[in-house]
Amino acid sequence: REFSPEKTVDLIRAFAKDDSALEPYRRAAREYHENFGAERAADVIWEKITERFPELLDGEKNKE
Repeated sequence: REFSPEKTVDLIRAFAKDDSALEPYRRAAREYHENFGAERAADVIWEKITERFPELLDGEKNKE
């Protein structure tokens, strides 16, 4: 994680010059895809939406 905008820009520039520098990040993403993949992200977003709008779950119950 990088919280400095300036350092973030530097990292992006470095990755653009040499994308092999991204390999550790790619490897980590492959190893942790179950916990942090797109499907998990969608589940978390849906959970938050239904907390705010519980009436959406009524439609889910009617499908069953």
